[in-house]
Amino acid sequence: MTSELGSVPPPSGAEQPCITVAFIHTSLVTRLALDVLPTDSVSDLKTKMTACHLTTFPSHGEIVVHSLKFKHRRQLYCLSDSMLMSCFVNRRGRDLLLFAEVSVTEEHLQRPAPLIHGQASHGGGQ
Repeated sequence: MTSELGSVPPPSGAEQPCITVAFIHTSLVTRLALDVLPTDSVSDLKTKMTACHLTTFPSHGEIVVHSLKFKHRRQLYCLSDSMLMSCFVNRRGRDLLLFAEVSVTEEHLQRPAPLIHGQASHGGGQ
């Protein structure tokens, strides 16, 4: 038997993992929504973000996630890489809103910009 989304439900009595969605705003003014398991660490989430960002925003190139921040009582707090997401998932019971300090990798910054069709080259006197 499958659900509306096409996934197979777990056998009777099996515990379902508590999956939470993390809505992430980045310093590159991009936004992602990622599934987060309570067993994921902040480091795991950063790895997921890097892969998802490259797939979703290929024109930005590969990114480096410097920090993930969580807003609590009007203040942003940096999350340590070793912290488990269960600290948030189990206590909050709702989606997470996070901010990520990211940068584009040096390799992407050094690539020349692609020419746009019809754009003239300004290199020689023709």
